[in-house]
Amino acid sequence: MKHIVGSLLAIALGILAIVPSLTLTGCKDQYPASILQADTVTRTDTLIQRDTVIHVDTVVHGDTLIRTDTLIRVDTVIRGDTLVHTDTLIHIDTLLQRDTLRDTIDLDDSNIWVYRNSGTTDNLIIAEFVNQNNGFIGGGPSGTSGDGVILSSGDRGTTWQVASTSVGTSGFGGSGVYGLAFQDAQNAFAVGDGQNVLHSMDGGHTWTGTPSGSTFFLRSLWFLDYKTGFFGTSDPANNGNGAGADGEIWRTTDGGVSWNLVASTNGGIYEIRFINPSNGVALGRFGVAYWTSDGGATWNQGTTDQTGNTSLIGRAAFTTGSTGFAACYLAQTQGAILRTDDEGHTWHTVKVVPAGLSGIATNGAGVITACGEGGTVVESTDGGTTWTTSNVGTSRWIGDAYSGTDRTVLVGVNGRIATRDK
Repeated sequence: MKHIVGSLLAIALGILAIVPSLTLTGCKDQYPASILQADTVTRTDTLIQRDTVIHVDTVVHGDTLIRTDTLIRVDTVIRGDTLVHTDTLIHIDTLLQRDTLRDTIDLDDSNIWVYRNSGTTDNLIIAEFVNQNNGFIGGGPSGTSGDGVILSSGDRGTTWQVASTSVGTSGFGGSGVYGLAFQDAQNAFAVGDGQNVLHSMDGGHTWTGTPSGSTFFLRSLWFLDYKTGFFGTSDPANNGNGAGADGEIWRTTDGGVSWNLVASTNGGIYEIRFINPSNGVALGRFGVAYWTSDGGATWNQGTTDQTGNTSLIGRAAFTTGSTGFAACYLAQTQGAILRTDDEGHTWHTVKVVPAGLSGIATNGAGVITACGEGGTVVESTDGGTTWTTSNVGTSRWIGDAYSGTDRTVLVGVNGRIATRDK
């Protein structure tokens, strides 16, 4: 290691000797105004007013990088604790594409998305955190064989471990975990393409199945407490080649030992979410919406303005006791965000974007983040009054979640995970 560091220092010093210099605050030595092809800059505590940095392959332990007007092709930045007022960021390879940055850089409050290593290439569908530190992700292979996968994290989503690759959700329509409910860091339920409700008591490492009683795909899951829970289904029409027109809502009051059908619906139910122990919603295919005010004993049909044959409301998030938002997938190139102000009885479109949306989450402090096709991220920072659209990569994000109020976690196809702190 010493001879490697020595070599890197020699290279850096050699470069510094042949280029013009610029005095940096708090440093006795002279540093260059432009660094061209500098392979390594080691232990530069402060970089201030560096007008141009071109092709700096590695910056190691640069504690502060302030007012860099242009960063062009910075291949690796390791342990840059602060990145402030960067006017232009062009072609930063490691920021979203290379493993070298994913788990090594501290980007707290940076508002920069960073990919995390998932340890799998399966599609990741749903994410949830049971507290600020402990999070879980469910997914599965893209084909019609195999089992679902569960990932776990104990550090707010910075690192992930594959807890299980044998979640028995395999059915004739696919193999993914679509519904995930962790009651605490050890006890969990999962549902997917099979007809069993899976239960884990060891943090998602091992799973046992209980027959659900339904012959449909199991698509959503919610537990009010350790005893009372719900799952939603979608009719597996066309021999597994697509979901049909019908759905169901099932309920348990004995901790998943037995399940009873409480409602049949006019579209598959892809989301069940409760605002409080009494009031909840069920949303899904063809833009269907149902609501309950008695803890899920009975369900009433609500209304939405996205009821086309391709409409699928996949996730919802509530910001108050009556106001919520939902992500709607209309087509690969069209999606919508819906809003309710009456506890989910009626929903109306507030934002249309050129990408199908499937995930939405809130940090509980006015920020709402939706995600979907083509790396699309749609976000509001004022409780849903205004929305902005951006892209994080180009591949589809399927779900998202918040770890506390300041960290967003995106999950998507091919094992992709990205986090952002702000």
